[in-house]
Amino acid sequence: SIIKMLDGLGIHVGNVSAVKDINNRVSVSVTVLDCKGKNICEREIKTVIKKITGKPFAFVKHACDHEHCVLTYKEEENFSASVGVSRIRPGNESESGDSYAIIHPDSGKIVVALSDGMGTGARAAKESGETVSLLEHLLLAGIDKEAAIKLINSVLILKSYDESFATLDILLADLFTGESEFVKTGGACSYVCRGEEVAAICAQALPTGIIGEMETASRKLLLQDGDCIMLASDGVTDISKDDKWIRDMLIKQRGNAAQEIADSIMGEACRRVVSCRDDMTVIIVKISEK
Repeated sequence: SIIKMLDGLGIHVGNVSAVKDINNRVSVSVTVLDCKGKNICEREIKTVIKKITGKPFAFVKHACDHEHCVLTYKEEENFSASVGVSRIRPGNESESGDSYAIIHPDSGKIVVALSDGMGTGARAAKESGETVSLLEHLLLAGIDKEAAIKLINSVLILKSYDESFATLDILLADLFTGESEFVKTGGACSYVCRGEEVAAICAQALPTGIIGEMETASRKLLLQDGDCIMLASDGVTDISKDDKWIRDMLIKQRGNAAQEIADSIMGEACRRVVSCRDDMTVIIVKISEK
């Protein structure tokens, strides 16, 4: 189909090959005849490949000699994710008890994790820092999320001689398919703003490190262009009896960049508490369709 369509555009092709990698992503190589060393066909070929496959592709490389050129294209993510982070700690503490990580365990996948350690200060920072660090190392090593969370819980229990725990909020997103999942263990509610509607993602699961057998709560979501996702620690979500102000801020700010939204929500949170007594973290993930 690619050869026929290119031929109709006057681009003479000797061969087309398509190969899937272990993640089922496609690479397409096109051998163009009589190109005379010029790359005038690059954009036209990419357009044709997208039309035939229904998927976006990015130009990767070309190899030319005097007779022909081989142009290679790789399947591109359907979505992009931009992340903004805003954090504040109590004035009497030297470090935040909240820790976060932005992880890319595989091509086209992003994991955003937020952990809130018990209390504030150095001890809370150690608990939450160990939690996200373990998660990052396990995911990058190819361990699936369920096994990773169970292992983190076991390690924290073994290491603690007294009460020591941390919440763990995770957003996992596949930017190729748009499939995403929230995994929560005792964290504050997360929010998804889509147009004029805001949905809260909450969980009742106990924080990691409290009990030997831990249940997690998960929620799946199919991403759409313009989605604005918020993860936050309870220092932000618990400052008011209801979350109307968060919902209003997300709708009002949804057209801005991720960092601007995170800063605006943190500014409003600080205005409401007057004096920061708990660690406060806001993470905004904005989704755009390519």
